Amino acid sequence: MTPGGRVLWGLLIAVLVVLCCGGCGQRDSSRSSQSLAGPRDLGQTIGHVAKAVYPQALPLEGYGLVGGLPGTGSAECPPGVRAYLRRYAQSQVSGSQSVDLDGLLISRQAAVVYVEAVLPPASLKGERFDVKVTAFSRAETTSLEGGWLFTGELNPKGLAAVPVRSLALAEGPVYVDRLSSSAVDRRAGYVLGGGRLLEQPQVLVILRNPDFRTASLVRNLINERFGPDTARALSPTQIELQVPLATRQRRSRFFAMVEAIYLDQTPEVIQDRVTTLVRTLAAAADKTPHEVALEAIGPASLAKLEGLLQSPDEQTRLAAARCMANQGSLRGLQALVRIAFDSTSPRRDQAVKALAVSGRSPEAVSALVGLLADPHMEVSLTAYEELLKVDPRAVSSAPIGGGAFLDEIPGRAGRAIVTFRSVRPRVALFGQVTCRPGRLLESTDGTITLDSRASDASLLATRRHPVRRSVIGRVRCSAKVHDLIQVLCGEPPSEAQGQGGLGVSYSGLVSLLKQACDSGFVDADFWAGPLPGSGQ
Repeated sequence: MTPGGRVLWGLLIAVLVVLCCGGCGQRDSSRSSQSLAGPRDLGQTIGHVAKAVYPQALPLEGYGLVGGLPGTGSAECPPGVRAYLRRYAQSQVSGSQSVDLDGLLISRQAAVVYVEAVLPPASLKGERFDVKVTAFSRAETTSLEGGWLFTGELNPKGLAAVPVRSLALAEGPVYVDRLSSSAVDRRAGYVLGGGRLLEQPQVLVILRNPDFRTASLVRNLINERFGPDTARALSPTQIELQVPLATRQRRSRFFAMVEAIYLDQTPEVIQDRVTTLVRTLAAAADKTPHEVALEAIGPASLAKLEGLLQSPDEQTRLAAARCMANQGSLRGLQALVRIAFDSTSPRRDQAVKALAVSGRSPEAVSALVGLLADPHMEVSLTAYEELLKVDPRAVSSAPIGGGAFLDEIPGRAGRAIVTFRSVRPRVALFGQVTCRPGRLLESTDGTITLDSRASDASLLATRRHPVRRSVIGRVRCSAKVHDLIQVLCGEPPSEAQGQGGLGVSYSGLVSLLKQACDSGFVDADFWAGPLPGSGQ
């Protein structure tokens, strides 16, 4: 980690340490630890003597420049921000090269924006997150749509102008959402997955009472459970954690398991604990704490957990199977598969997600691929989303420009178009999705026309320039929506090239696909994922 990164993360961790070791923060952490530690008469856990501390959701901000605008930008910019952008832009070029920021702004092909984001809790270096951009000039800038956010810095709110190495960078195409029922503000948008964390945040286990012997014991217990080098004692108070690769998709579960590890680890005591925890898991309404405690114990819990796979209560079978599968048990994985494929089960969604969390085993991937063809769209969609996390290669995928992807899931009888508006800009086609013949569709902004009236069942796509109203291109393709999307998003040809694409932005594509489905031009249901931060 760089010195600047150490300074910033050090400040953040210091605040968290204070919260954990005193005042109301101590009461909160104690209550959380006991709830996940199992019955007190089973012995003390790491959670009774320490607390896992990691950065929570962190608001970030910065200033940036959106370029590539078709005359919809603005030269307006506060002097301090202009000076900062000029210095930063110059720092990104080499040698005697220079950046004419003022000329770019005067041309109205760019606009200065305020960039903001919320870094998710427990983020790891290199992870992507959404950022929001808002034009500084609300009077002169008319639209950010179709623009590109040039690489800019992000730091914790209030530190945007502090001269230290930034925590994150942001760049990418701007997505302006047109699906809202209210008026669309084209002067604000999102860069989906455009943020990237540069520094690895420090994750610590903080002892409530400094003690070298306890710190050493805690370190050893964590390493025994999760592998060498997972934990490293830094002082009598602090143990540094590295999140294991196998638990990166379930970090909150990993931190809970760390706190749920028992300090006394003799074989006899472990078996007594397993017996008690398995019994309480079967009887408890809230099974999560007992799942966590058993998974923290590790493979010694598998034999007794297997007995619960025959329970008449499906929630108990699911909890036991998930706990086993997370520890690499094939029997647990097979039990999850049975629930996931049971069309009468109300817990299919939980089972599908557990399949992905349990690991990248061929059995889990094969099950998820099979669920893509499920007649229930919700199950098929969940399997698809989880498969992207586990093994994206199992999905037929192709880039369509601007960092977006087009995926095909051909096995379903039903037809649907799914668009993503957060982190991963992509379109997924479920089933054989085609345009209906004999129809004409014009986009709501009047720039794109789709014509399927040709006698040979082909489709003609035409795009006009959004400002000059001249024709950018006329391209003919098949009636398959897959081919149409490739044409719409493909790069327009140069004078020396033949037929190319129409250069439609992801924003325009999503809006047009919804319009096509709603109007009946395309015979499919339309699904739109939630916007960044909406939680919907």
